Amino acid sequence: DQERARQLVNIDLAYWVALALVLVSGVIRLTSLGKGTPFYAENPLFHAKMGLFVGVAVLSLYPSLKLARLRGRLRHRAAPDLGARASRVAAVMRVQIGGLILIPLLAVLMGRGFGY
Repeated sequence: DQERARQLVNIDLAYWVALALVLVSGVIRLTSLGKGTPFYAENPLFHAKMGLFVGVAVLSLYPSLKLARLRGRLRHRAAPDLGARASRVAAVMRVQIGGLILIPLLAVLMGRGFGY
């Protein structure tokens, strides 16, 4: 229904805001706080974590583009419908969630000294 579709669109916007905040806080931690840039630059877990972050961000584009179309339909009071793409959007989101689960795990391992 339209209310659920609006919630999805708002959640997607909140997701992108959170992604930006995580990126900004990560850059601050990399450059000013924590163990210092050399620790992170030489740690292969850091590179894996950054690869996952970029991968999740890139994967986020597909659902966001589909939800942007949905946002347009909602503005024109048309019926919200992702059609056959709904299962693909859900599959991409499941992969994203898997990546989002692994990122903090890699951070904890880095903090414990693994990979250095």
